[in-house]
Amino acid sequence: MRVFELPVDLAADIDTYEGEVRRFLSGEMPATILKAKRVPRGVYEERKDGSFMVRVRVTAGILTSEQAQTLSGLSSAHGDGILHITTRQDIQLHGTCIQDTPKIMKLDYFSSKARA
Repeated sequence: MRVFELPVDLAADIDTYEGEVRRFLSGEMPATILKAKRVPRGVYEERKDGSFMVRVRVTAGILTSEQAQTLSGLSSAHGDGILHITTRQDIQLHGTCIQDTPKIMKLDYFSSKARA
């Protein structure tokens, strides 16, 4: 069951973001420029150096058990292993590394596409 259709260009946007992260990690892009590119995509720096939080939007607060399992697996593999549920019905994965954020986005996106 999918309530909300994902944008058709989302996969390309994730690929663009992945390239931006690579450029940042190689020193070609300053942190301030990457911040302007990652924050609108739901990736925020945490107070602990090198640690990031990824916010996953949950449209209308509806999350299937398969989606919850995918997010749980992503948090276990790439974060602190805990799904943080916000008061605005989103999910946050804390304790992620910047280089893993594109992978988190891709796995979440492609697992959503597979269930369509």
